[in-house]
Amino acid sequence: LIALEKAINPLLDDNDIIGFSFILNEIVQECKNIPKSVAFHFKVDPKKLPQYYQKITTPMDLGTMQQNIKEHHYTTVQAFRNDIEQIRINSELYNGPAETSQYTAKAAEISALAEQMLEVCYEPHPNFNYYYFGT
Repeated sequence: LIALEKAINPLLDDNDIIGFSFILNEIVQECKNIPKSVAFHFKVDPKKLPQYYQKITTPMDLGTMQQNIKEHHYTTVQAFRNDIEQIRINSELYNGPAETSQYTAKAAEISALAEQMLEVCYEPHPNFNYYYFGT
């Protein structure tokens, strides 16, 4: 019965990375649900925008993040934050600031939502440089 409950609810798993990955995936999914955010769901197509990869040396998108979550590449909240922020940084470098680019404004919205959700789920541990599940 316990195994079934763990299969249904990954947050009950003894392996912390399973629950952590589940939460991160939920955050990315919510970011993908933001209206008109599809430009950030997948890698930029180098055939459609060949100049993109000349300007952007650290590409990132929500689909890549979901794959990283699935493969358990994120072991800290900060690593996840860095990739979310990279999406915004890349958009600003390529498209210009949020004030003049609808794409960068949308990337900033994605970043803000992810940060808001992280703050609800995690809080800094007072004695260590890592995060733990908030109570």
